[in-house]
Amino acid sequence: MKYRSLLLISFLFLSVSPAYALQFNEMHYNPEGNDNNKEFVEIKGANNLSGYLFGDLKSNDTLSLIQHRQGNFSLIVEEGFNYSSINSTVYSVGATLGDNLNNQGDTIFLYKNNTPILGTSYNASLANGNGYSLEWKNETWMESAEKGGSPGRENPESSKPEENTSENTDISIVTLLPSRIYSDTVYENLFRLENEKYESGGPLIDVQVRFILSKDRDILVQETFEKSFKHYSESGTGSLRVNTTGNTTLCGTIINTSIPDANSSNNISCANLTVLDSSSIPCSISIDLFADSDQIEEGNSFSFENIISNTTFPFSIEYWIEDLQGRIEKSVVETSNLYKKSFTPRFDEQDRVYRIKNKLVHTGCNNSLKNASSELIFFSWKNTSDEMMNSSFTIESITGNRKFGETIFVKILVKKGDTRKSAIKVWIDGKTKASQITTAYLYGKNKEIHIKLPVVLDVCGEKGSYDLVIEGLDLQSKKNIDLEENICSSTNRQKITTPKRDEIEFLNSSLFFTGRTFHIPLLLTNKEDEEKRFTIRGYVYKGSQSYSNKSENKISLSVPANSTEEIELEGLFTEQSGQYRFMVKVEKEGRKSITSYSKEILFLLPNAEILSLYSLAQKPGEVKLFTRVRGEGHLTLKTLTGNQETEQEIASEEKVGILVNASSGTRTMILLYENGVVTDAKLFLFLFPERDISETTSLLSKPQETSISQTPTKTLPTSHTIYEAEPVVTPLFWIVSPIILCIAILLLAAKKKFSVTL
Repeated sequence: MKYRSLLLISFLFLSVSPAYALQFNEMHYNPEGNDNNKEFVEIKGANNLSGYLFGDLKSNDTLSLIQHRQGNFSLIVEEGFNYSSINSTVYSVGATLGDNLNNQGDTIFLYKNNTPILGTSYNASLANGNGYSLEWKNETWMESAEKGGSPGRENPESSKPEENTSENTDISIVTLLPSRIYSDTVYENLFRLENEKYESGGPLIDVQVRFILSKDRDILVQETFEKSFKHYSESGTGSLRVNTTGNTTLCGTIINTSIPDANSSNNISCANLTVLDSSSIPCSISIDLFADSDQIEEGNSFSFENIISNTTFPFSIEYWIEDLQGRIEKSVVETSNLYKKSFTPRFDEQDRVYRIKNKLVHTGCNNSLKNASSELIFFSWKNTSDEMMNSSFTIESITGNRKFGETIFVKILVKKGDTRKSAIKVWIDGKTKASQITTAYLYGKNKEIHIKLPVVLDVCGEKGSYDLVIEGLDLQSKKNIDLEENICSSTNRQKITTPKRDEIEFLNSSLFFTGRTFHIPLLLTNKEDEEKRFTIRGYVYKGSQSYSNKSENKISLSVPANSTEEIELEGLFTEQSGQYRFMVKVEKEGRKSITSYSKEILFLLPNAEILSLYSLAQKPGEVKLFTRVRGEGHLTLKTLTGNQETEQEIASEEKVGILVNASSGTRTMILLYENGVVTDAKLFLFLFPERDISETTSLLSKPQETSISQTPTKTLPTSHTIYEAEPVVTPLFWIVSPIILCIAILLLAAKKKFSVTL
């Protein structure tokens, strides 16, 4: 990482009145020749530091007065320092300043009443052994104008040229943690880094940050992290776990940047944190499950969310999925986040009913609701539509710079017929493959889908004619395109390696969207002859930089001997779109080493999507179906119910009510268009708890719908109500019931000794 020559920050930990506006004003951390007895630190704004302490990252020292003068400066020196010609107050701290001012960089502090009120960090880019000191001028640090500096007096104007700065760069840091945190809990994303003067198309900035957590005069945590961003970033900005309680102070300091910063006054952020012992705090936390719908069509995934009533405390949830007979369909997964989860059912029967179960296994408080748990029922159904289509590809457009080393975008109209296959692959072919392969997965049957896929061209290649290849759904289509050359030396060509397959196999898509939860399905295989416990973690990275939490995305489970489990890692990615890699770390019971597996993934800017779809209707007829969407372009919502079709323009994040004539078994398709292109579609199946005879008769003329055992209507935390179906009445019931009724009446008549005319 390339950094600017020097970025040195001086800051105030606490707000003070103007009368006590102290400032580190000068520092001589590496004098020319022998350092002994020559190092000093100058503080401007006071000539009396009685009761103060001075320290660095390793030790603190008491200040001993050895000379007092009227004025505005105090000097802190080593024993043997020659101060005979200096007209200012002088304090000694013993043989060394702290643990010696480190010549490679250090952080120093001034304490009052055991609280840090001043601090500064430096590296070795300036004033390192050349006889000059560091002086604070024009809100930044510069080498002194004179050799030896100007201890005890105002800093003279420098004859050296000031460091170039950019007027379009103002890098700031802000602490994100709340004022109260809990012990024995891992906190991620500690800071927000931002270029306050960001303009579209601005450069990528590399920043190095050091953060320190202190209590009284003791440093509890000291770590450094690096981050790359253009506008701002919050993810991957440090991780913190506190094993003590009480009042602490967290300070983050920007110590290096790859681009000169025009304003260094906001390069430090501090926050006072109160650490509580969460295990001694009483609480009452319940858990629930929520889904936008209670049914799923073949080829799609069912999405659901764990919900807890209080997210103040750290927590851990276990969830799993069973069928009606109690057979496990998805093994137990442990999670500490509330991201949306997904499950893809098996469609080996006409219809299937599932139970999602969860329980709260840990809270960072004394929860009065022991064994808190919840359950949600949903069903899956196969697509039995008679309207079939043949699969085909149509290339609608190719955009982007058609040159090696660049990325092109291919817009494709996919007609997907009656096939279970879902993978679509796109790449550039010549004598050999000339690009990476982009893979997308399209679920469902008998529908048209517009997709726009990026194709990342190889870094090096010759000018010429190549084939754009689209393959999938038992089809292959090619289109000839011309590419411009980008000639590279042999040392610049990329080496592509494939990780050795062992316990982990990646499944499904490598294409995701920024700003949305992504899911990485995996196959985990236990190849040993006994059951083993595994812990799996996953995160997004590029090069040496991690872009998602390494500790939050964690699954622990036991796998039987010589068997395989399907698991899923997930996360929320908020960085820039582009090529990244996903790293999976596997810990196995009885094995000391951690094995790693990685896969290339692609994040794109998101299309418009349907966020929710539900109805509150309890009786058939003209009912309202509610939906909420998210998007930025020109949005149109189309509704298809039998022969009915409606269309309306909508605004972003708008809740829309749609009138539909529905009876039990009615299926309504919602299509969302963004700028004329379909970006999302959802199907809603109406099931009512009350039916009349005519409605039941109409159901009998059709293939029998899925029946679900009667359960009470459940009101979800979001006030959406999902009505579950009663058992569908079969034709046999209507044949047998009248016969049974007649027999019962005849028996009753015989017993009462009177006749009944039928």
